[in-house]
Amino acid sequence: MNITLNKSMFSRKNFYIFFAIILVMKIIFACGVFYKNPDYVTLPDSGDYSNFARQILAQGVFVPDVTTNPLGLAEIAPGYPLLMSFFYLFSDSPLLQVIFNVIMSHLISLFAFKIGLLLFKNNALSFLSATMVMLSPMIMYYSLIILKEPTSSLLFIWLIYLIILYYIVGKKEYSLKTYIWHIVGIGAITTFLIHTDERFVIHILLIMIVILIFDSSSIKMRILTVISYGVLIILLSLPWAIRNHSVYGRPMFLSCRTAPYSDVLLTKLGFEWENKNRLPLDCFPRGCNAYTSIQISDAVLDSIEAGFIPTSLDLRAVEHIIMGLEVGIRPYQFSDIHRYWSNFIEFFRIADFENDFRASGFVFTAPWSLKHNIISIFVCAIVLPGFIIALFITIKNRIILFMMLLIAWHAFYHIFIEYAEDRYRIPLSPLITIISMYGYWMVYLKWQQYSNNKKITKGVDL
Repeated sequence: MNITLNKSMFSRKNFYIFFAIILVMKIIFACGVFYKNPDYVTLPDSGDYSNFARQILAQGVFVPDVTTNPLGLAEIAPGYPLLMSFFYLFSDSPLLQVIFNVIMSHLISLFAFKIGLLLFKNNALSFLSATMVMLSPMIMYYSLIILKEPTSSLLFIWLIYLIILYYIVGKKEYSLKTYIWHIVGIGAITTFLIHTDERFVIHILLIMIVILIFDSSSIKMRILTVISYGVLIILLSLPWAIRNHSVYGRPMFLSCRTAPYSDVLLTKLGFEWENKNRLPLDCFPRGCNAYTSIQISDAVLDSIEAGFIPTSLDLRAVEHIIMGLEVGIRPYQFSDIHRYWSNFIEFFRIADFENDFRASGFVFTAPWSLKHNIISIFVCAIVLPGFIIALFITIKNRIILFMMLLIAWHAFYHIFIEYAEDRYRIPLSPLITIISMYGYWMVYLKWQQYSNNKKITKGVDL
């Protein structure tokens, strides 16, 4: 294939036509899946989002009754439930939410195409990399389930595109109006992103560092950009922070998942507050993560195995333990090293052939189906070689470096601080695909250069 001949077949117009056709096909497929098996579109987390959304409609955002579902509501950022509440105005059926998720996940490929144009400056390669993202089995699978990942992943790649466009390949000088619009754009998207999935707070510092290093404007302008970016996020986040203080009687930036970290900062700054979290579960010290912090003794496990369920344990954790016991696997408390290794395997999982426990040792995971394993291995066999090649030979490219830093930081957080599930890799999937395509492209260019040099050498010899 001559990648320079792409203006007709791989034109932008053709991409948008192809994009629209695939979107319609995905929506039809999603409707078919829903009507065939409505339970397919929900996971345990889906219920928490649904409860939050219905509570917003019934009681409002600022005065919820937290005693009805305390842990589930305290650990959820408001963005996705707010969107769900809008759909509940029209129908109690989850179908509208499924269609919305399909659209959000499909739009990820649009920004993959735009990032590809900035990186490759080639329509064909951008088209192909975006198509791989568009047809990604993982993204398609989770787009059919009522989860926040499609929306947060779209916002994430949109933010990445703007950072690349404005501060990595952007002009050195621009007008004040353009400067303000840039700040407002990335600040607003970042704020909505962290209010959809609070874990993305970790990327704010990295983005600030990237702007300071990669932006081609003066150092004073770079510092002003970073400060303005941070201040705008704080200002836009104040309404929800005020709401949380009103509801829980204590400072809480986004959710109780961020409370352990913000508490450290606020305490160092001299702030004090009474312990009025109004929650029956002591979730703040452990960041509302029952899966990673729960500790269960052998005596309690014996009790569960005998059919006596301790009321003090999180119900979902108990359900996981029972599922493991039913297939003959008894959980145990992981050491920190074992937990990190388990998170690493889960985050970068390619296939799953056996029943096992992960996270802190009490989260049960069943094996994937044969079809799931075959598809996953096939996709990874295509993508991973190109990504590994790019890792070693294209690290000097600033766009590639930025995306690799995001991948590394996102993975580090879920492996060593939070806990990992394979779906947490969804925001990184388009970045990995683009980098992989770039790696293959570099190999092609080097092979083409070698072939041309060989022809020249033969000509000289003749």
